[in-house]
Amino acid sequence: MAAITLPVDCNPFTKTDERPLSRIAGEAIDQIQPIYYKLSAQKYFVADGDPSAVTAGDEPYTVVGISLSIAETDTYVTYVQQQGTIIDFGTALTKGDQYYLTGPGTIGPYADVATGDYLVRLGFADENTDFVVDIFNTGVVKLA
Repeated sequence: MAAITLPVDCNPFTKTDERPLSRIAGEAIDQIQPIYYKLSAQKYFVADGDPSAVTAGDEPYTVVGISLSIAETDTYVTYVQQQGTIIDFGTALTKGDQYYLTGPGTIGPYADVATGDYLVRLGFADENTDFVVDIFNTGVVKLA
């Protein structure tokens, strides 16, 4: 299994009541990317589970949401963060599968999380195209 990719011209949307948030991006962010808040910049960036990406006070493995929109540096990114929010990805998911932060800004299965990277569960599939947000930052790294 590989990282989730969106079909061309896909427009992910929420199927639940959560009103998406909009905040300033500190870098280019694509649709359906896990994001984190970088305190030193006071902006949002693409999340990364690699411990070597951590600098003092910034924790890129602490995911705060999943982006719905595309953003450029210093423009607004729209994202959801509420547990239980359903996002229609418009792509094939496997019902019941759990999805994790598998690299810089990527979502995939547990098997794709690199040994030594932080384990961050992002959600699960409840239908073939529906992703349920269920962010859990474990604070531990994946062992072999």
